[in-house]
Amino acid sequence: MHLKPSRFNVLLDDDRLAFNSLTCALVQFNHSFQKILLNPNDSLSVHDNLLRDQMLSCGFLVPSDLNELSALRSRYLQSQSNHDTLAVTIMPTDYCNFNCFYCFQDKKSIHMSSDTANALVNFIDSNLSGVKTLKVTWFGGEPLLALNLIQSLSDSLFQLAKRHSCDYDAFIITNGYLLTDSSIQILRQCQIQAVQISLDGDERTHDSRRFLPHGGHSFNVILRNLKALLEKDFNVSCRINLDRSNLHSIPNLLDTLSRFLGSLKRKLTLSFDLILPIAHLNKWDSNLCLTMEEFSYCVFKFSTYMIELEFNIPDLYPFYPTPKNTFCAAVRQNSFLICPDGSIGKCFDCYQSIGDVFRGIAHDSTTKANLSPWLDFNPLDDPECKNCSVLPICLGGCPFFRIFRHKKLCLKWKFDLIHSLRQIFHWKGGASS
Repeated sequence: MHLKPSRFNVLLDDDRLAFNSLTCALVQFNHSFQKILLNPNDSLSVHDNLLRDQMLSCGFLVPSDLNELSALRSRYLQSQSNHDTLAVTIMPTDYCNFNCFYCFQDKKSIHMSSDTANALVNFIDSNLSGVKTLKVTWFGGEPLLALNLIQSLSDSLFQLAKRHSCDYDAFIITNGYLLTDSSIQILRQCQIQAVQISLDGDERTHDSRRFLPHGGHSFNVILRNLKALLEKDFNVSCRINLDRSNLHSIPNLLDTLSRFLGSLKRKLTLSFDLILPIAHLNKWDSNLCLTMEEFSYCVFKFSTYMIELEFNIPDLYPFYPTPKNTFCAAVRQNSFLICPDGSIGKCFDCYQSIGDVFRGIAHDSTTKANLSPWLDFNPLDDPECKNCSVLPICLGGCPFFRIFRHKKLCLKWKFDLIHSLRQIFHWKGGASS
């Protein structure tokens, strides 16, 4: 087999690090690695033959007749049309007990009716043929305000998965305020093992941003509930939303989490994300929102402090790049957002209807037209993306911004990959070739 270097190799010569953005392999290389990379088809010693085989398996070398862009396009299209997983995000209510200033949702205080819930179960049942995993995400509004509905629907959906001989995977995104001992027990009964909660800074900062409608504080209640989840062995991720107004408070938040959780902090997954002007496009260049470059710098600074406090750094965005088949579930055929009124969308940030649970997907000309941009989205049609070395770990960035805002929202790797790789290698202790 004739070989060539991958077009997705990223070399940091000063650090002797090599990264491949298609496989996300990261190694510290030696002279033999360099020699093979320059002349992969030369005759080699037994030892260097083994090294060449390893470089091939890690993606640093590929067959010389392989068109890597075509292969990536095929992988993208296969993932887009794959029906092994049916991913359903369910909003049992769009009402929320918080009044966060950056919320993009149009809260109409709708709870899902029993007729809509029954139609939802039938819709999922009709789409489970051949599916290997039913993946359910509970979302809102605040989904725990409709806990009884989550309980009844979970039982029906779990039985559906059992009847179709597919796995059942359930996750909830909640503000965490209503996680009492009894509601946590109900989540366990509903087969929900993973929970995402947001904390937006230390107590004072968080309570000025994520507060109850009457102005009540939420931080300490959420902190206690988060600890209770960890003590009961739930998989808990804490999302910290960043903009320019709360950066000063993040070290205090990390200190508080470290002290309050003690050894439990090793079980917590911390992550950072950008606050974006989803509902207010005219504020894109406001004094509030961070640029992606600024966000990258903040992640570096805060994650370094996380290491000092002995938090785990997950092998996930924004800390470490991972291969992507699609940027997100919204562009996959078998992924749906179900709103409280039964309408079906594709994205948390865009409730444009592509159908409903009563009549199905794309049941008329309007819903067909609304569905098309998601399924037609392909970053490999973009000349800039095709020539980008981080394409396999970004895949064009957020489809919502590309389709509806006509803006590119690339992931941070476009701006800080080399810096991040150095940081990761230092954290992990390296892997020598």
